[in-house]
Amino acid sequence: ANPSAKAILEHPRKASQMVLDAGLRVPNVDEIILNHHELPDASGFPRKLAGSRLSKLSCLFNVTERLAERLYDGPYTKEYIEATFDDLQDLYCRGNFRSPFESLKKSLLK
Repeated sequence: ANPSAKAILEHPRKASQMVLDAGLRVPNVDEIILNHHELPDASGFPRKLAGSRLSKLSCLFNVTERLAERLYDGPYTKEYIEATFDDLQDLYCRGNFRSPFESLKKSLLK
């Protein structure tokens, strides 16, 4: 059976709670899981938080995840990676996403 839209939208909360319930002692992992679909412009889910309300660690994870999605099938050339960062610049270069985005860009485009 296909998962419902509600189940998909709720998976960050459920996964975050599972980490807490399991008593895992990895700092902030529940927060990162809960926020992994939030976006700088507050259009993400499940809580529609603006980038200024997320930790930089959550922002770094989110940017890294988006880059991985975009680069997965790419040619891995410097030009392709630069173009990908250019495409994501307007969205991710704001709020608490700015410094993780810029640091990741700098590290990948050395």
